[in-house]
Amino acid sequence: MKNTNAHGGGVDGADRRAGKRDRHRDARMRRFGGSRGRIALVLAVVGLVLVVVFILPRGKSNQVGSLPRSTLTTSTPMNASDPTSGKPVVPGITSVYKGYTIGHCCGPSKADWEALSVEKKEAFIRAYLR
Repeated sequence: MKNTNAHGGGVDGADRRAGKRDRHRDARMRRFGGSRGRIALVLAVVGLVLVVVFILPRGKSNQVGSLPRSTLTTSTPMNASDPTSGKPVVPGITSVYKGYTIGHCCGPSKADWEALSVEKKEAFIRAYLR
């Protein structure tokens, strides 16, 4: 005998809701490529992460090398403005880093230069070598 409910349908409400859920799930699976689409998406994301981590340069540039022995130090400052304050260089106030003569505007600025990290000093010199 056929199963009927109060509304006169052959299927009760719970079965109708379950069927509707299944239809929606099936439609989503078709739309997004099913489980293969999810796997492809995960593989694409993992591949992109690997490219970013291993293939793209990490931003570390080569360290500044010392000047050749024949020139040992430069005679004039390589910069026209102070590396820490940005003010114009005063003749006679200099420091030498890896053979490069760096000009300064004043004594305190020279002390600030000496306190800078190696990375910041080399970044400053690389900017002038380009």
